[in-house]
Amino acid sequence: MMDNGGPRGLHIVFTGFPYPHGMAGTKRCQHAIDVLQEYPDVLIDVLCARQSSSLNPAAGQFQGVTYSTIMPDVLRYEFLRKYPLYFARAKQSLRHLRSPTRKGILLIYGPPLVETIPLLWQARKQNYRVVFDIVEDDAVAQGMSCSPWVRMNTALANGITKYGRRLADGYIVISSRLHDKYQQMTKGRVPLLVRPISVDFSRFPARVSSFDGEIRLIYSGSYGPKDGVEVLLAAFEVLAGRWEQLRQSVASIVVTSAG
Repeated sequence: MMDNGGPRGLHIVFTGFPYPHGMAGTKRCQHAIDVLQEYPDVLIDVLCARQSSSLNPAAGQFQGVTYSTIMPDVLRYEFLRKYPLYFARAKQSLRHLRSPTRKGILLIYGPPLVETIPLLWQARKQNYRVVFDIVEDDAVAQGMSCSPWVRMNTALANGITKYGRRLADGYIVISSRLHDKYQQMTKGRVPLLVRPISVDFSRFPARVSSFDGEIRLIYSGSYGPKDGVEVLLAAFEVLAGRWEQLRQSVASIVVTSAG
């Protein structure tokens, strides 16, 4: 990881999700962090835009990774009022983290949003490589929420993402569909990596010998047109025909709306 006369090793700054505790984005990025920590030449930091202290302390260490929060305990619309201050703090935070001896990478979970634009701006000034980890097609999600905040962020993401080949040095996508979309958008000039949903198999037994009693499948998440719940229901019907313990009714799948 060393160029002739250049920086040695990598410094990767993750951003775009709460840390160390959160939801799907936090878990996905934690899996990537766990793997990268196995490489001695990789230094990792997590820089959160804003998060509630009732969920996470504003700064600290978690499993060997140092993290900090630019503006903790600020609600959405208060955040917009204080955005100039946030913009300045975000640039300062990323500038403070910059390692002079390593090649810097800013890995942004999700598309460019109100919270990550200042970091993207500063990363470009400091010669970070910028990589986006994309798990949603915001063009499909647009208009599904009545929240002005969600609508604003979705419109921003759709507007800026059109300039994808100039915006980023690389994209990580969760599906082949997103790969095809970003391949077409970037004209093949930006590296693309498909990284499907990740699972830490060390948290599960290596082999399940048998099932006792009733098996209940649970789906927890949103169920808009973009989420493909009808595919899950069809898969349940297939499985129900093979496993007697699986109840053959929609009631066996719990569907919740989780933003």
